[in-house]
This record gives sequence, C-alpha cells and structure tokens, in this order.
Amino acid sequence: MGLIHGRWCNAKTIPMTCRYCGSDVFYFSCNCGCKVFFDELGDPWPRHYCEEYVSSLSNSTQSTILIKNTFSWELVNNDNQILLENEYEKTIIINKDKNKNKNISIEKIDPIDNETIEIIGIISEIIPEININKKFNIVSHTIGTLLLKKFDNKHYSQFTVHSLNIADRNKKSYTFLVNRNNVKNILKGDNVGVVITGNIINNQKYWLCNIIDKLEI
Repeated sequence: MGLIHGRWCNAKTIPMTCRYCGSDVFYFSCNCGCKVFFDELGDPWPRHYCEEYVSSLSNSTQSTILIKNTFSWELVNNDNQILLENEYEKTIIINKDKNKNKNISIEKIDPIDNETIEIIGIISEIIPEININKKFNIVSHTIGTLLLKKFDNKHYSQFTVHSLNIADRNKKSYTFLVNRNNVKNILKGDNVGVVITGNIINNQKYWLCNIIDKLEI
C-alpha cells in the first residue's frame, strides 16, 4: 500500500476549469509531491484525460504526459494510485457540493515579512503596470530609491489570485507584485501555481512573486 495523504501533508483540493476543454476539474496537491487533476471526487477517482491538451502537445504519448513546470504533471494511466485519509476524503466529497454556493466569503491574506508561501488558484485581477515609486511613496532620484534596489528598475504588474480549498471551505485572496517578463502569457482566469514572499518597504507590507506557473493538465 502506498503513502496515505491528507491534512498532515498539507493536502489541497481546489476546483478549477480545464483551460483546454473547459471542463470543471479538481486539482489535488500536497507536500509529498502529488499533483493531479480529477474529473470527479470519490470512487473511482477519475483523472482528467483531456484530448484537447494531448493534441496540443508534440511528441506526447498516450500513456504519459511529461512534467512541464514546477506545479503540475499528470499521468494519463492510473498506475500510480493516490490514497487519501478516510476523514479527508469524506470532507472534500461533502464540501464539493457546498462549495457550489457562490456566497462563500473571501479572506484577504496580508503579507508577513520574510514569510514564503505556495498558493494554487485562479487569477481574478491583473493590473498590467505598477509605478513602484508611487506605490511605496518614494520620490524618484532621492536617497529613498535605495529601498527599491531589489526591483532593479524592472517593470512590474500586480496580480490577485483567489484560492478555494474544498477541505476547509475557505476562499483566500492574495495580491502580489510580479516581474512583467515572467507573466507575458498569463491571463485573467488562468489556473496558476505561485510562490510569494512577504516583504516590507517604507512601512508598507507587500507580497513579491518568486515563481508563477500556469497549471497544465
């Protein structure tokens, strides 16, 4: 029997939409490295096999879709079974229907200095260009600009990601700065995995993006 996953390994089950075929899917991940899309929750736990995604790949095979980025991979066959704790499994199956309620409140998560977290969710808002000096109330060509050294005169956007974890029935919102060169192909509504770190400049706390990847089926 394989490893049994659940809250102990920070398991997350997040409802999403397949960006290739438009189907409703569930993205499961945990700290053990499991990352998979399911069509439905509960036996027989069908994994999402997307014909549109397969046809978009070159040199892919019917048996395996290769790892493409930090956050996502998928085996089309079911050789590698994912086992869940009974209590965790029951919770996400029960909460799946409850989460169809559109009135779930959104909790804004404020940055904590030097804290790094990984989030998985859907991009809800993009501000393409952020004036860094204006954001932190620092006048150009003054000694205060030394505080902005980490931004290295690069262009930044501001993204907001909403993450709904079925196990906890909570939707969290994270707003962060990200180098525009890293997000040229990312759009509002995309499913993403993000690593962000809390920082503080001029008494203002903010999240700064270290990694952002589209979640591929």
